[in-house]
Amino acid sequence: WRSPDLPAAMPDLTDLVAPVGAPTWIVGRDAVSLSYADARSVAERHSLPPGFDALGIDVDRLRVPWAVGGRAGAGVLARWSGAEWLDEPVPIPGGRLVALWANPTDGALWLVRRVADDRDGSVLVRDASGVWRAVLADGPTPGEPGYRAIWGTGAGGVLDIWVVGDDVRRYHAAGG
Repeated sequence: WRSPDLPAAMPDLTDLVAPVGAPTWIVGRDAVSLSYADARSVAERHSLPPGFDALGIDVDRLRVPWAVGGRAGAGVLARWSGAEWLDEPVPIPGGRLVALWANPTDGALWLVRRVADDRDGSVLVRDASGVWRAVLADGPTPGEPGYRAIWGTGAGGVLDIWVVGDDVRRYHAAGG
């Protein structure tokens, strides 16, 4: 293990993605985003939109980074344009976004959302055409399980998606 070169005074770093043959991206609180072109490079800092506390990051099938988190209690999704981070609207209101998985097969983004009390949660999907839907909701009862992480695969035309937190749920369907 060795520590990479980091800019001074880094706040809490929360997630990273390191796709094969593409830059490694790291995000964190206080609108922090770092990228490394390769294992020998120095971090390049790219500020997320102001007030963005990033909690998760992934890259889509085109290797475009997407970050999720919160700002003033609301969920925020941002996309790297190649030059800067841009806010992307999330038309389903609710709590902050805490994790995402970008399906490399069909281009869909799967996001985990937690409400204000940090327990109730849901899973949202944005398909490749930009259409949103909620696919897992725990209902309005306070204290229901909240999710913190998501992982999936779309290989072989089968979707296999897992969410974990206070509970574990699995979505498995043919036709990916």
